[in-house]
Amino acid sequence: MVADLAARIAAGLAGRGRAYEAAAGRAQGDLQRALADLGRAKHAQAADLAPLAHALGVPSPALPAGTSAGTNPDWGVVLGEAFQDERTLEEMSRELALLTVDPAVQALSARLAAAAGRDGREVRKLYLRYT
Repeated sequence: MVADLAARIAAGLAGRGRAYEAAAGRAQGDLQRALADLGRAKHAQAADLAPLAHALGVPSPALPAGTSAGTNPDWGVVLGEAFQDERTLEEMSRELALLTVDPAVQALSARLAAAAGRDGREVRKLYLRYT
């Protein structure tokens, strides 16, 4: 159960990081910088989770199918999906802390949950500003 949850968190972090990078490539100005920062944050969080995931035998997340770079993004949809994904990552991270008695895993889970909460608040600000 812990390995499955760690795998879901790892996949969520990797997917969200790639999604932020792809969105940043289609954005401009402050929005581009904010999305690029969020992408880097997700990759840093994934790197934080990687030792635990490896120890649990969790394989690296698969790369998703590419997105169409030529389309004009609907920032309301892009940022709405990002907000929901951040909430899901926060919830899964909190659940991981409840499934273990290992203080190191609980601390990692708390860091991941706090980061997802912070990133979700940033996405909400972007949503309100750009939609």
